[in-house]
Amino acid sequence: MPAQVRVACNLVLGLSLALILPPLGHAADPFAPANPTQQVAEERARQQQAREAMTLLTFEQALRMPIKGELDGVELRDLILWLADVTEIQIQIDSPALQELKVEPSQEIKLTIGDKPLPAWKVLVLALQKVNPKLVAVPRNEMLVVTSEARSHVTNVYDVRDILDASTKGKLSRDEAGAALVKHILGTIAADSWKEKGGNGQATIYRDLLVVEQSARVHWLIREDLLAVRNRQGAEDPLTKETVMIAGPSERAQDLVRRNDRNGDGFLQYEECPAAAQPDFEKFDQDQDRKLSAAEIDRLIRAKIRQRVQEQAP
Repeated sequence: MPAQVRVACNLVLGLSLALILPPLGHAADPFAPANPTQQVAEERARQQQAREAMTLLTFEQALRMPIKGELDGVELRDLILWLADVTEIQIQIDSPALQELKVEPSQEIKLTIGDKPLPAWKVLVLALQKVNPKLVAVPRNEMLVVTSEARSHVTNVYDVRDILDASTKGKLSRDEAGAALVKHILGTIAADSWKEKGGNGQATIYRDLLVVEQSARVHWLIREDLLAVRNRQGAEDPLTKETVMIAGPSERAQDLVRRNDRNGDGFLQYEECPAAAQPDFEKFDQDQDRKLSAAEIDRLIRAKIRQRVQEQAP
């Protein structure tokens, strides 16, 4: 297991225990008779919170993947499923929420990312804002859900150890650096939405994790701010990965041909097709020439996307 994953697992385990165990001064009576039913329930709750915390941290890691490129007329559902593929997290469309906002999953998006790559979460935010300013994405039931802002109050976990590392190179202790980061967030990001000002939002530092309960819109602002803090500090993001080029179905079809065209004829024969595409080979080989062109593969990919969207619909 890589060192970063072990660190993340240890942090998440500590977080889950901190959320479950009673605070100091309120410890359970050690002489009270054991209640097996209660013990089983508490153990299940511990396991569930550990899973949820790990899921949240995994989302944050995946959404920091750098992406660049250009989209021209790619459907919203195509982009979402492409992001799900490259980040390896499940992303679902909340169909009732989109219906309330009068948004169609087939709505097309034009998006250009400059020479400097953007993290995956920023690409998703820009795309959703182009479709409807009230669209957001939130973690829910071990997946990321595209929904409306009205349904988006959630808890997220951010790994900020690199920011704290950079802060402690000065005169601050690690606890002071954590407290300063929380103070900065509460004072500069949607200040009236925090519990201290009468709102519902909460933020705290647990070891090297920033734990925040807020609306999705504020979570996007927090991600933006943490990125700016890293840039100011010159801190190296430990989760930065190789840049991925953004792609719609047409680009994916062309890439599929390039990667699998073993005889170099610009088409995919049946035996060159990925296993997942072979059952539909004859259906999409429209000219019956026993090979698939990039255009035919494009139609195959779009059909698969529509199928996946229908399967995910609640």
